[in-house]
Amino acid sequence: MVNALGQRVRISQPKLPTTVWTVTALDEGKSWEWTATGPLARTVATHTVTPDGDGCRATNAIDQSGPLGVLIGKLAAGLTDRYLVMEAEGLKARAESAAR
Repeated sequence: MVNALGQRVRISQPKLPTTVWTVTALDEGKSWEWTATGPLARTVATHTVTPDGDGCRATNAIDQSGPLGVLIGKLAAGLTDRYLVMEAEGLKARAESAAR
């Protein structure tokens, strides 16, 4: 669980190297951002929750920069998109089960 600026989390995903992410922005209950850096690459992932009618909407976004980050972003775009969808589906399932 992300709950503090500067918190570091090690994440392993299939087909990607294990990466350490650092929480770089946090607005409790509304949004958080974390960053992973490597040689010539920087990835920033933003997660936002906004009110939407009787519920809420969660939005995830990835920004990759640096010479290697841009190249990796283009080469892994399909995989990244699939992982973002899986993350959103998991968040939705957890939120709906907690609401019951």
